[in-house]
Amino acid sequence: MPNTVSNTAPITELNTWLNDIKARLAASQRPVCHITWQKTDQPALIGSRLGGPVYLPTGADYPMHQGQPLAFLAQINFAELPAMPSFPRTGLLQFFIAKDDLYGCDFNAGAQDPQSSFRLVYWRTPEDRADWVANCVVSDQDGYLPHDPQQCFAMQFAADKQLIGPNDEDFKRWMGAEVWDLPLPAELAAKIDPDDAHEALYEALSAMGSHVGGYPDFTQSDPRQKNSGLVLLLQLDSDDEANMMWGDCGIANFFIDPAHLAQADFSQVLYNWDCC
Repeated sequence: MPNTVSNTAPITELNTWLNDIKARLAASQRPVCHITWQKTDQPALIGSRLGGPVYLPTGADYPMHQGQPLAFLAQINFAELPAMPSFPRTGLLQFFIAKDDLYGCDFNAGAQDPQSSFRLVYWRTPEDRADWVANCVVSDQDGYLPHDPQQCFAMQFAADKQLIGPNDEDFKRWMGAEVWDLPLPAELAAKIDPDDAHEALYEALSAMGSHVGGYPDFTQSDPRQKNSGLVLLLQLDSDDEANMMWGDCGIANFFIDPAHLAQADFSQVLYNWDCC
């Protein structure tokens, strides 16, 4: 039970309402893999992780922007990921961002372009890695990154299903109203402060946390254009367990067109983060 509701709240009636809303949203379910973190001093070369040394094949160009190396943020080895529809079953996807006060995010640029201040690099057959070598690790001495790239946190995945979140731009289409405007049943409205009920619903549907797939969440608003069709590729949430902080307790999202995802084409991705 969310701790925002007082001990005198009508638990049964509130839970009935919450379960009714969840049932109405059942068809919105998407597969998701929740991420937990395990700090390691011996990062796997092609393991799914945040930070640590980045390895590239010998002779491969290191991602740059305006003459400066991008910072290695994270990588996902899809072979380690529980099977998810439309996601690749193999391959290594690396995420790079610029070391600047916006963490390489251009809030006006939209999708990734070849000269953008962030980059996704996909290797289809990383298992053949005899010629891979460690590359530079961009330091964060002046605090212009959301993580400490010198530290490495291995990703551990847990498969689940996720309902659409309360901040998703499509929530109103599913429910006919924003989460804070949904009407309460008369018997519940007579017994509980509506703000408490809506806060409980908001928390019950929260899509916060770090995960692959599923639905995004935001501290501000959904950056996607209406009816864009973009789906969540990766969400990284501020987390003390991973020594990761996006601004002031913020959250980062990487979005992709489902058709591009099915083709393992990561050349056009929307990157956004926001904070409190």
